[in-house]
Amino acid sequence: LDSFGDPRSAGRSHEGVDMLATLGQPVYAAADGVLTTQYVDGRSDSVLSGNAWRLTAADSTVFFYAHLSAFAPGLRVGSVVAAGQQIGSVGDTGNPGAGNFHLHFELQRNGTPIDSLPLLPIPAGCKIY
Repeated sequence: LDSFGDPRSAGRSHEGVDMLATLGQPVYAAADGVLTTQYVDGRSDSVLSGNAWRLTAADSTVFFYAHLSAFAPGLRVGSVVAAGQQIGSVGDTGNPGAGNFHLHFELQRNGTPIDSLPLLPIPAGCKIY
């Protein structure tokens, strides 16, 4: 969904793009980096995101993956991951609503969220709404 910047509750703006998917579809690291924060559904810091990872690349770019149904086995905060490595699975944890399976993918440079959609390779057959 081309939803970067769209209004959200409490005066917030959407700081990522939502990739509609099926429950359990693999989620892969977009870059080499370190898993710097893990959010667990049900904790006070995870009300919006549900299960989520924050991945920090060597150039300090931050990738945020939210609403995961599960984390890939063996990963924890501090784990070094490679681009293309599975880090979790698509879900609906946090605030998207039951059955609204998608990945919230966010990219931040120098602490500022940027629209990642123009940077993503869009496979043939996929649609942007």
